[in-house]
Amino acid sequence: MFVAHALALEASTWYQRGEINKALGTYDSALAILDSLKDRAGAADMLTNMAGMRYFQGKAEEALALYERGLRIHQELHDSAGIANDLGNMGAVYMLRGDHARAVDLYERGLRMQEALHNESGMASAWSNLGLLYMEQDDQRQALPWFLKALHSAEKRGEHKQMGNFMEHVGECYAELGDTARALGYFDRSQTERETLGDQHGLMGVLNAQGSILLGQGKLKEAVADFQRSLAIGDTLDLHFESTTALIGIAHVRLLQGDKRAALALAERAMKEATASGGMSLREEAAELLYTVYRSLGRPADALAMHELFITLRDSVSREENQRQVLRYEYSIAFQKEALADSLNYHERLFASDTAHAHAMEKERWR
Repeated sequence: MFVAHALALEASTWYQRGEINKALGTYDSALAILDSLKDRAGAADMLTNMAGMRYFQGKAEEALALYERGLRIHQELHDSAGIANDLGNMGAVYMLRGDHARAVDLYERGLRMQEALHNESGMASAWSNLGLLYMEQDDQRQALPWFLKALHSAEKRGEHKQMGNFMEHVGECYAELGDTARALGYFDRSQTERETLGDQHGLMGVLNAQGSILLGQGKLKEAVADFQRSLAIGDTLDLHFESTTALIGIAHVRLLQGDKRAALALAERAMKEATASGGMSLREEAAELLYTVYRSLGRPADALAMHELFITLRDSVSREENQRQVLRYEYSIAFQKEALADSLNYHERLFASDTAHAHAMEKERWR
């Protein structure tokens, strides 16, 4: 038992540093020991931790299978806290797969359990998940209050891992809303938290976010520094999504600098990483970038092929966006028909006053 717990602590350390594969291997060793000891509660914890690693790697099916195994054990043990966490985590996987109807149902069920348990950390994660759902629907104004509420809770408790995550999400909202100064402020704070914790995975995300804003501002030297730092981390980790974003950013910089050959090598690598990540929107970005690079190099046949791929992917993403709009409408109708205690609207009303308070604190912070 002692060895299993020591391995779990070691795996947690690898995770904090962003060493996902090392964390997975160590968790797997701990799981084997706990299974041999018939420690069901410990095994469930290992399964959910491993599921989180697979989720970060974009391996949705593997993550979901592990979460479901952990959930079954938590249900057998009547572990309400474990069940609530599993529901929220599974919701995130379904959102990654594009099944937003299932995701919102799981988020809602998990949030109600967290509230019943008065679990502040769990509630903050649930609020952030709901914010991410709105972000996926391109509704940043609805997402922002959820993220601010989650961040305020994490700051009150001094939970720095959550603070770094939520700061990045708040920054992303402000970036989409056009407030780049405030976005960069939150990204800078998130970066500080991630660097203090040694959270390499989280650091990649916030560096890419900062780099994208700096690129848009024409600050090429600063942008490429952030992208290259992110990519250097990605070269040691199995995290294709963040690496793709960094590669696309650097390629755009090289194009603007007139280095077409370097841009081509980066764009081709970005397409490989995007394909491995399973992200359709990333493949669309990579295809559009390759089309631009091939045209600049006078390779019309290659450019045409990438343009056709871009159109195909864009149409697919557009269909997904249309489906999301329909789903959003269906959510609102369904929620109106349910009891307030079972609806997202109810939770929005619950924290309406908190939202005003969060915005007031926000204004005070930026004075």
